[in-house]
Order: sequence, then structure tokens, then C-alpha cells
Amino acid sequence: MRLLQDFMDFAIEQGVNTEDIYQDSGENYEILSFGEQAEDETIYNVTLVFYEDENTVEIYIRKQIDDTNLFEVLQKINALNAEYIGISFFVDDNIISCKSVSYSNGNVENVIRQMVENMQVASAEFVKFH
Repeated sequence: MRLLQDFMDFAIEQGVNTEDIYQDSGENYEILSFGEQAEDETIYNVTLVFYEDENTVEIYIRKQIDDTNLFEVLQKINALNAEYIGISFFVDDNIISCKSVSYSNGNVENVIRQMVENMQVASAEFVKFH
């Protein structure tokens, strides 16, 4: 997959050790997963799912939370999903996730731009969860 390779080349150019990137594959897709530190020093898990069409990339930003009141968590997630267009929020097993889909037109810069935007949204909104 050329788009995935372009992303890996970009990561190497940025000084990322590729051994720190988890890679897996399935039928018609490949997954990259790595930790990324936000401006507030919080470490987030970033997962990218690259599809064979060289256009579609799912972007997930995830963080573990300790909130035990599921009702309050779901209320907050519902409010976020109503506020943002093109980004979905959900929780599973005490992990809050922000998901979007990048239609990159084969351009890795579009994926990177969307990933950075998602990280900014996640770091701004995930602080509402404990």
C-alpha cells in the first residue's frame, strides 16, 4: 500500500523509530498504531487503518478513562457527537475514542492533516473525562 508507505516515510523523516509503531494487517486493510504525546503531556493512542483503495483511512485517537458513571460518560459523548461534524466519539471498556475517516485522494498530507486535527479535538475534549 503506497499511502501507508508514504506515512511510514513521513514518520521516519520526523525521527520516529518505526519499531515504536505497531503494524498489523487483514484482508484489504493494514493497521498502524502508536503513542503520541499531546501538548498537555497526555499520551494518546493513535490508530490508522489504511484500506487498499489508497484513498480511505480511518483515524482513531484513544485514551483510557477512569469515569465509573457510565450515564455521565454517555451524556458527554452524546453532546460531543452533536457538536462535531465528521468526527464520532464513543467509549468501550473505559477507553474514549475519537474517530474520523480521511478520504485522502492518495495524498498522505491529507491523512496527516486530519490526524493532527483529530488530536487537537481529542486533547481539548478528552479532559472532560476522568
